[in-house]
Amino acid sequence: MILTVTLNPAIDSNLIVDGLGEKERHLVLKSRKVAGGKGVNVSRVLCRLGTRNQAFVMLGGKSGAGFQSLARRDRIPLAMIRIAAETRTNLTIVERKSQRQIKLNQPGSRVAAADLRRIGSALQKKIRSASIVVFSGSLPPGIPPRFLTGMIRHANRLGKRTVVDTSGPTLAAIKKIPVWLLAPNDEEWRSIGRSAPKAKWVLVSLGDRGAELSGPGIHLRKKLKRQKSLCTIGAGDSLLAGFLHEMLKTNDPEKALAFGLACGAACVMNPPGQLADLKTIRKVLRRQ
Repeated sequence: MILTVTLNPAIDSNLIVDGLGEKERHLVLKSRKVAGGKGVNVSRVLCRLGTRNQAFVMLGGKSGAGFQSLARRDRIPLAMIRIAAETRTNLTIVERKSQRQIKLNQPGSRVAAADLRRIGSALQKKIRSASIVVFSGSLPPGIPPRFLTGMIRHANRLGKRTVVDTSGPTLAAIKKIPVWLLAPNDEEWRSIGRSAPKAKWVLVSLGDRGAELSGPGIHLRKKLKRQKSLCTIGAGDSLLAGFLHEMLKTNDPEKALAFGLACGAACVMNPPGQLADLKTIRKVLRRQ
């Protein structure tokens, strides 16, 4: 079972509008809210691929209840802990014709010290039942990078395969901690000098330039045929989900990279918030 860990989940509100120019008013053509956060995105795609998983999240306030309802609607299995801090809401605006995007992310409410202790205890218990643990996304105020590094070390001690997809000071903090897979984008990878000496595998998302995978005796770089793009948000999470699914299935890194890329391409072909789905993934694979 794969456990995804999202310590800063969000309700993602996605709007498609008729323009992003200088007009005072624009028309919202479509709107959709989903339970989001990078690890939750990975879980969403894993569910569609039929890979057993659970999304560990901490939820608070009315928006936390709304998040739970949205996850239930989309059949995302949650391992949930209630906290005092209100769950954040993020906004993505996409212009219909140009596909220009504006993404507004809240930092999240501050997590109280007492809640952090409960979160740590609950997460340690959930890690025991997983084979792969995916730590993904940002940290809200009140959760220091050392909390995440402690959880990674705990998972390592239990013999779990650890996956990390984060950025900024948190990424720098885990750079020299043993992990099974590090999954940065190109900008994040360059921010740490393109070096993670204790990561067994490194999967770097390169956007429309594809992805590269480095591991024991292997360095692969692959790019798929160009696809029509509607929204690039979540493509890296879809890539990671597809890679993990295929790696578990075949233990073949080359096949896993190719399938992960197909999932990433399927994501950008879909409206914001939808991510990769089986129908679109199959369409991408037929075109290769």
